[in-house]
Amino acid sequence: MAYDTHLEAGIDKLTLQWGLGKKPMFGGLGYFLGGNMCFGIHKDELIVRATEEQGKELLKEPGMRPFDMSRHPMKTWFMGGGNAISDSNNLLKLLEIGRDYALNLPPK
Repeated sequence: MAYDTHLEAGIDKLTLQWGLGKKPMFGGLGYFLGGNMCFGIHKDELIVRATEEQGKELLKEPGMRPFDMSRHPMKTWFMGGGNAISDSNNLLKLLEIGRDYALNLPPK
């Protein structure tokens, strides 16, 4: 299955001024700041980076779960679909979390 181009268009619209790079990955897309991936699209879901503390809160939200493509969940990666990304305000909040995470990493 290809990634959701409607989700891509929504992300692009919300992040137009952020200066993101974008490249294919995971059979979807990855979005980058300073060479660090901050979020992406896998099929019809958003992949987002967050601190472990933020992640604990994200996992309480409907539609959010750990990023677990290899049966080894990553501590700072989370996936969201459905209710988690259908509202543009919530989608923007998730994108800002991923952006802020990447901005706190050293540039590559």
